Amino acid sequence: DGWTAHMIAYELGMAGDTLAQQAERIEQHLAQTIESADGSQSGDQLELEQRQQLARTLRATSRLLRETAQAIVGNLR
Repeated sequence: DGWTAHMIAYELGMAGDTLAQQAERIEQHLAQTIESADGSQSGDQLELEQRQQLARTLRATSRLLRETAQAIVGNLR
């Protein structure tokens, strides 16, 4: 029914927001880590790249969830 679809869309939107917030936190932590590294690169480069990839994946998933929520609401109209 329509109410259930609206609730699902709402929850998907909230999940998308949560993922975007997590990506932001990861990116902020990465920026701080890079700043504090003082130019010294060690074996941490692979870990930094993995965190960057995680942040990109979270952002992409966030966008997908939000688009899905918008599509659900759009189909209800």
